[in-house]
Amino acid sequence: MSRSNITIQEIAQALKVSTATVSRALNDKPGVGKGLKSKVVRYAKDRGYVPNRNAVSIRVGNSSIALFIIRTQGIAGTSILSADAFEMTNRLGLEPHVVRIPYGEDFAEGLHRAEIAYNPAIFIFYGPCEIADSSQLEALKAPILFILSDDAPAGYPQIVSDDRHGARAITESLIGAGHESIMVLTERKPDGSAYYHDRIEGFKDALAAHGLGFDTSALMALPIDYGDYIDSAMTTIRAHAIPALTSSRHRPSAILALSDYLAFALAKVLADEGIRVPSDVSLASFGGWSITALMPVSIQS
Repeated sequence: MSRSNITIQEIAQALKVSTATVSRALNDKPGVGKGLKSKVVRYAKDRGYVPNRNAVSIRVGNSSIALFIIRTQGIAGTSILSADAFEMTNRLGLEPHVVRIPYGEDFAEGLHRAEIAYNPAIFIFYGPCEIADSSQLEALKAPILFILSDDAPAGYPQIVSDDRHGARAITESLIGAGHESIMVLTERKPDGSAYYHDRIEGFKDALAAHGLGFDTSALMALPIDYGDYIDSAMTTIRAHAIPALTSSRHRPSAILALSDYLAFALAKVLADEGIRVPSDVSLASFGGWSITALMPVSIQS
């Protein structure tokens, strides 16, 4: 039976090919044999396939490439993108590619090079960008979508998590488990301020709701080299967080890391120092990234 809402994914599944192959065939792009292209087009037509208008409107020129930009290195660059990210572009009929711009390199220049190389329909960027001059982005032809970028330039479209309510909820769970002394670890921006402002406010909201005061010494913003994230984070955690954890005064019973990647480094340092999770200290983090599955202990994220 024909239907008007068949998707690229269903076509790919029926013909046992990738969604990227279906996308190329339906958009008459190279890389698909003539016979297979004809088969895909005929199958889609017979079942009333209608191109996604959002995908059509997002394309620039003849491009159908969605360019994922990751500004990180090492282990943090391997798992930041989930399968859902690629599924999103496939549903729009766009072909995903990934480009990494290491920390230490100019963000805007990296995007300009990527645009010349790929001619993308859209840039999709994840994480902190640390761009010095956002006006340089105005020369780009393709639009940029920032996802979970705490320092994204103003005026650009963004997708963000509900940081304040999410941080409050996870803090509520720690308080509900009996923790009233909670250390909060975050990362420090180049200007000296703390990343994840809304998550910090959510933490304060939870404390206030339970009549608990906010002690500024409980918040620790760590300077981290994003070009060598894990080693840098472990070094600064040992230097700043561990002394506070092992102090006899005001020793926290729980730690809330405002980033899963920070929690990943923290868990390794805690293990190295012989501090057991959760018997010695409980650990929670924010993000829900798949990297937490690699941790030696199970945590709430």
